[in-house]
Amino acid sequence: MLPSTEFKIIDRNSEYLGVPTSTLMENAGRGVASVVEKVAGKRPVLVLCGGGNNGGDGLVAARYISERLETRVFLANERETEKRLPERLNAVRHLLIRELPELKECVIVDALLGVGGRGEPKEPYASLIRWINECRKRGATVVSVDVPSGFQSTLSVAPDITVSLHDAKEGMDSSNSGEIIIVDIGVPREA
Repeated sequence: MLPSTEFKIIDRNSEYLGVPTSTLMENAGRGVASVVEKVAGKRPVLVLCGGGNNGGDGLVAARYISERLETRVFLANERETEKRLPERLNAVRHLLIRELPELKECVIVDALLGVGGRGEPKEPYASLIRWINECRKRGATVVSVDVPSGFQSTLSVAPDITVSLHDAKEGMDSSNSGEIIIVDIGVPREA
């Protein structure tokens, strides 16, 4: 288990060692998709994405999941996503929805906020976190990417599963992260 603050350093070290962030993101999205496909069965999937790297992981996952299952993508901040992740967004633009649907029997992928999020979630993230948790109470299965959005704040996603990238993050356990599945994303050992 590593402190969240170490992961920015690991990303930079990986880049220096020849494994760019784009490769790590591609591997992360593929790993998340693999877990989601097993959990979903034939249920539809909704991926909620933020504008940072966690959202990028979600966009990649959505691209892979959509090859096998009905998939939709909702962006928390389209302008930020367009600015920071244009290639990832373009690959799934046909999956975008503008309004949150009424969902019960589905899988929701929480790719809103990652380890970089600090403090209490602000809008629109706070409302989206509450919406995800309400959907889970009504029967949706929730899978968080890397850490639950809002992790270690008073308002966080309560997932069934967290797909943790590279290693579990300090403070994660079944009470705040559900089942923790660690996915290797290709970080060099030296990083």
